[in-house]
Amino acid sequence: MMTLIKNNEEYAVIPMTDYKFMHLLKEDFNDALLIEKVKQEIKLGNDELIPLDIMKRLLSNESNLKIWREYRSLTPKILSDKTGVSLSIISKIENNKQKIDVPKLTKFATALNVNLDDLID
Repeated sequence: MMTLIKNNEEYAVIPMTDYKFMHLLKEDFNDALLIEKVKQEIKLGNDELIPLDIMKRLLSNESNLKIWREYRSLTPKILSDKTGVSLSIISKIENNKQKIDVPKLTKFATALNVNLDDLID
């Protein structure tokens, strides 16, 4: 390692390979911190792990409402009872024949214990 003085401040000059390695270590450390934060949020009940098959479905063209309803083991009837939204409206939304308005979106999100944006296709 060499040192360099510029404007009365001393700097360390290191080989680029060492710099890149230290940069990777910093990224790994930041990733580890993020993982620990997520684990803590899950432990506190503020977040949850979603199975891979559910994530794949959420990334498809399938209705997010239907995916979350099934993941939460709710029938359309139970969701209807919890939200006051008719079975026919739920069916239309789940079959992509009707958009969800904000009041219904809020009811569904509450009933399914998800964020509003989780239901937006």
